[in-house]
Formats: sequence, C-alpha cells, structure tokens
Amino acid sequence: MAKHRETSENDPEIGRETPGPFSRHVDLKRLAARPGTVEILETASDDERRAIAEEYGLLTLDEFQIRAELTPWGRAGWRLDGQVTAELSQACVQTLDPVPASLSCPVERRFGHGAVDAKEVTVDVDDERPDVEPIPDVLDVGAIALEEFSLALDPYPRVSGALLEPTVAAPPGVDPNEPLEKHPFADLAELREKLAGSSGDDAAGTAENRTDGAKDAKRAK
Repeated sequence: MAKHRETSENDPEIGRETPGPFSRHVDLKRLAARPGTVEILETASDDERRAIAEEYGLLTLDEFQIRAELTPWGRAGWRLDGQVTAELSQACVQTLDPVPASLSCPVERRFGHGAVDAKEVTVDVDDERPDVEPIPDVLDVGAIALEEFSLALDPYPRVSGALLEPTVAAPPGVDPNEPLEKHPFADLAELREKLAGSSGDDAAGTAENRTDGAKDAKRAK
C-alpha cells in the first residue's frame, strides 16, 4: 500500500524559490526515490493574498488554498488531484460595487514520459481526460493553483439587478445621446414608397384606359 505523508508550508520538500504571487515547489526527483502519495495543503499568506488580488484585479482575497494529492502514476509519472478554494470579491463591471464570490476549482493534472509537444496534439472535444504533460524536475503546485483559479474567475462580475446598458454609436461629430431627426435610410425609404405609389397609379390608369377602350369598341359595333 502506498505511503501517505503530508506537506505544509514548513516542509523541506516544498520550496518557494521562484518569484510569483503564490509559488510552491515540489522536488519530484527527491520524491521519486521515496514513492508514495503526498498530501499537499498550502495556504497563501497575507502578503501573497494581497499580491494575488493585485495580479487579478480583485477587491479582496480573504482566503486562497490548494489541497491536493500527488500520486505516482503510470511508468514513473505523477498525477495531481485536488481543489483550489478561495473567498474573494470583485468590482461590478457596471456599478463598481463589491461582488463576493466563493470559488472551488478542481485540479486534475497528469505528468508522464509519454507527453508530446503541444503543437503536435490533436484535440478531441469529446475526450474529457486531462492532457499528459512532461514531467518537470520541480513541480510548481502554486502556479498550477493560480492557473485554475484564474480560469474560474467571473470575467464580468455584476451585482444582483445590474444590467449592461447597450452601447450607442454615432458618426464623428454627432452626439450619440442626441436622437437623430432623420434616419440615415429615411430618404431611401421615402423614395421607395413614392416609386411604389407611382407604379400603382400607372397600373390603375392603364387598367382604366383598357376599360374605356373596351366600352368604345362595343359602341362601335
């Protein structure tokens, strides 16, 4: 049975060497020598939460955490499964009022020797299996958490009842808020109506002339 061990912010197998709002490095080479499932629980500090909020334009970020399991997978590969949770607020795109949100983002990554270059991958929209990524020497669990978090953010947060107003466009020099006295195609519509009316009058006149001509022909007989 695979051994389980937990990592935390003070674990020697978790590092923070690279710059970034939230970076947690796991040395996969060291773990390969001691195979087993690794339970990961990493929580962002106050400074990290402020940096993440600034990076993604959030009003507040009260919680940011990743809880996952890193398990040997396939032939010398690894799988990472877990959840990223966050408590945050964004600015409403219309009123700028705070829009609170609780996010829970699933994490499902696979790392193996059979990975291919992304340019050579054929995408199958019906295949829901995660792509196999190349095995790195050091896995940045924090960066993965941020990737999943950014994809789950609402791009257009709105407070309840706020609706986006339609955009009004106008030619240069024209106030879009001022109603146009005449529609640009009004003249064309009027001309079409006149032509249709005149065609009808001509047709009526022709029919009347034909009727009169028929009456004259009968009288002549």
